[in-house]
Amino acid sequence: MAGLDLLARKSLERSSEASILISGSFLSSNESKHQDHWSWRHLREQFCIKNAESLFEKYQSRLQHAMLFLILTANVVSGLAAILLLCLYSENSIDNLKTPLGFRIALTSASLVLYIISYQERWFFSACSRLIVSFLILTLTVAAEMASSIRNLTVGLSASPCFSAYPLLSATIFLPFPKWYQVGLAATFVTVTELVIAGFSYQLQGEINVHQMSTDVIYHVTVALMGLYIRFLMEFTNRKAFLDRRECFESKFHLEYEKDQEERLLLSVLPKHISVQVREGIREVIRRINLDPVPQRPFTELFVEKHRNVSILYADIVNSVALTASLHVSELVETLNELFGRFDDSA
Repeated sequence: MAGLDLLARKSLERSSEASILISGSFLSSNESKHQDHWSWRHLREQFCIKNAESLFEKYQSRLQHAMLFLILTANVVSGLAAILLLCLYSENSIDNLKTPLGFRIALTSASLVLYIISYQERWFFSACSRLIVSFLILTLTVAAEMASSIRNLTVGLSASPCFSAYPLLSATIFLPFPKWYQVGLAATFVTVTELVIAGFSYQLQGEINVHQMSTDVIYHVTVALMGLYIRFLMEFTNRKAFLDRRECFESKFHLEYEKDQEERLLLSVLPKHISVQVREGIREVIRRINLDPVPQRPFTELFVEKHRNVSILYADIVNSVALTASLHVSELVETLNELFGRFDDSA
């Protein structure tokens, strides 16, 4: 009934004639309900009412597992690209490349091992395993970014804050941290690490630029807040989609249940072959109405059968009045149902 009510309201809102009949108070109340439907408070209340938090955590873990594959793929590809660039375009000798090249190979190999392990999805259902994997990936990502910054400092280049956006966004958006405070701690860890590297680079240059340091702080905080906001929007959208799917399945199961009840009611009144003819007749009527919506008598066919030899039994229940007065309503219905059922079995 809720689905029919929603369809009716949508059709009324789209109809030009009905829009004149709808009052402004109804529209304002409808708009307020729609706004409340998209509020975070309403969403949390619905999860508490429907007791769906534990089920959503499993659903969320599957989504985070997909995001985990994405960040691991990015780490492996970026690591292989860095190794290739070091080998092809570096002006240093092979001896000088042993340390950065070995470090890059170790980080890329660790990311590749985690990528292979991540195929076992059941390992990431628990919050502890997701926290450990997130911490390991974050450590590898920060270490790779630190290696690039330190190498730039050794050749006389300053550490660019642009590269720190990748570990920050990884910590706040992609990594499957179970709790929000863990995401905040990870973002704080990356921000402090990047600011320390930036301050160290300014110290090597001979002076600390206060304006540049302030700009770096604002930049890192802005990127971290942007990542947290995107993560919040993703969780909000996932929760809304989860509830919508749940309501869709509930409507489907309710419809199937009502259809089964209707089938049982029809079979309790009519024989099976007659009920099949009745359903086919109803479908034919609906098909004709869809093809020709002109008002007409919907049901003109009679579902009857002719029998030449028929036996009619007239029977009376002894002391039916006293029996009706002494039995409870449910007991009386069960007794009559059993009696008529035996008549049907004997026939």
